[in-house]
Amino acid sequence: MNLSSRFNPALGLVGTVTVVLFQTPSVVALTASEVNNIAKQITVRIDGANTGSGVIIDKQGNTYTVLTNRHVVEFPGKYTIQTPDGKRYSLNSTQVQSISGVDLAVLQFTSSEQYRKAEIGNSDQLNEGIIVYVAGWADPDAISTQRNYRFQDGRISARLSNGKKGYNLVYNNVTKAGMSGGPLLDEQGRLVGINGQGLRDVRTEAIDFFGIPINIYLKFASMRPSTPVATVSQPPINRQYYPQTRRINSVTNISDYLIASSKSNSSPDNSFTYLNKALEASGLKDTLRMQGSFTLFAPTDAAIAKLPKNTMQDLLKPENKEVLVKILKYHIVYGKLLRRNLRTGDLKSSEGQNISVKVNSASVVTVNDARLIQTESETSNGVIHVIDALILPPDL
Repeated sequence: MNLSSRFNPALGLVGTVTVVLFQTPSVVALTASEVNNIAKQITVRIDGANTGSGVIIDKQGNTYTVLTNRHVVEFPGKYTIQTPDGKRYSLNSTQVQSISGVDLAVLQFTSSEQYRKAEIGNSDQLNEGIIVYVAGWADPDAISTQRNYRFQDGRISARLSNGKKGYNLVYNNVTKAGMSGGPLLDEQGRLVGINGQGLRDVRTEAIDFFGIPINIYLKFASMRPSTPVATVSQPPINRQYYPQTRRINSVTNISDYLIASSKSNSSPDNSFTYLNKALEASGLKDTLRMQGSFTLFAPTDAAIAKLPKNTMQDLLKPENKEVLVKILKYHIVYGKLLRRNLRTGDLKSSEGQNISVKVNSASVVTVNDARLIQTESETSNGVIHVIDALILPPDL
């Protein structure tokens, strides 16, 4: 198997895209069923070191180009792309090409099969109130035991001029974890954006859903020929779940899980009161409520109690917020890393510095000087590993 990629450093992107902007003012809208039929043919499922969705945007010869969110394939490891006919194509995270400054990434695979590619629309024509559709492969939850295709209608509720990481489209289509990277389609079934995030307002409990306009991607699209980076993987891989080795709560996000766990446990070995206070004070609680994929190494109240007296109280003071944020981000890794995926080596934290992971012959796992002490807890947007000590960035 020869996996390779070609990268245009000036554009930061792999891929060849034939772009047609449709601007005809009087176009008859398709029915929701007709748009769904299109969505099913262009939406792919992504599994592996993380889960998500993607959309086929181009074909050159036997090489297909898939657009997805960067956070879907950000975690190092192997991935598979499952096409609408159920076939799977394997690639490694090293073949992923991301777009600087925005939450987008490009993947490629080769196949002699004929797959439909998305018709590219013009996201500049999207205004508040316009009907749009989102498709993608949702992760398992308390009811569904396996990933399943979802299609949801809704309307554009706002356009942002400078959303973080390119998230300039706001809509009310209800999406779930696993649907990140899926297509946002207009009423003609044209690709106008990439779905990627959900954010709950802590004051009103309202949830906004965010996407990246396709025109942002088009500004970076390279017109040079590309080289295939994935080949067919046989036989198809069946994703396995191991409830005997971890708790699964795919309905609750990381922040809400920690809050609920603290309310139901009085023992300091099983509660996260201090951690919840720290996440609240730092502003990171909302981050861990977002749709996406995170790994959190969570110190218990007993772990934090090992710190010198008044250390946590001092960290919670407004004047120490910068240090508090730095420490908490060091406990977070982008991507969902289950215990069985942990290997001896370094993990890059969201703070930017590495966490040292060691797995001994008895499968005891330590991160820096802290030990994983409980069964992992999987949530709707990641996984929580409970640790018996606070870990600190090397420069603190």
